[in-house]
Amino acid sequence: DGVDVPPGVTANLNRALALNEDLCRKTPSHSEDVRNYANACWRTHRMLSGDEGLDNNQMLSSWALIRACEFDPGEFGSCDYAGASFYLGGNGVEMNERTAATMWVRSCEQGRQADCVNAGRAFAQWGDDETAFKLQSESCDQTPSRDACGGAALSAAHHFGATHEVTTKYAKVACDRNDGWACYQYASNNYYLGVVDPLNRFEFQKACN
Repeated sequence: DGVDVPPGVTANLNRALALNEDLCRKTPSHSEDVRNYANACWRTHRMLSGDEGLDNNQMLSSWALIRACEFDPGEFGSCDYAGASFYLGGNGVEMNERTAATMWVRSCEQGRQADCVNAGRAFAQWGDDETAFKLQSESCDQTPSRDACGGAALSAAHHFGATHEVTTKYAKVACDRNDGWACYQYASNNYYLGVVDPLNRFEFQKACN
């Protein structure tokens, strides 16, 4: 990407594609080879995306991008990129929300907390609140944020129940990060469960604001 190609080299693009695709189809024999395989799959995807002088081939481009994510040891951000690409249907691949979620889960496992939230939202959309809660709560526990903790509270409300102690726990954390719905849920839980909380009125007001 971004490399000036000398005149007359364009004719070798198909050869370059064949070499990269061949390596991408193989299985690394040693752990140190993984980076080379990930890079070969990445190059295959980019060359088939339609942006580098060759025609777009969505099927092969998608396959290569998935392989790049699978080989990525977590250093290149391939899975984050793949998740966004499949979710939006951009960068030479077809839109596929299920594949996007799979890529985001892999990225989440590599420590990218934003993709834990992205994957959680996808599973929540499909009604799998248990998986959504697992992804978002782990992200909230590691790196508390409005999106992660608010998502964990909402998924908990659907999975465990609106007044469950787990819902209340994550609603409080999300409320502290200015999630209006979470403030309402936290204050409501304390009210209906008969918990005496001097901040109750404040939390309701915070939710209203």
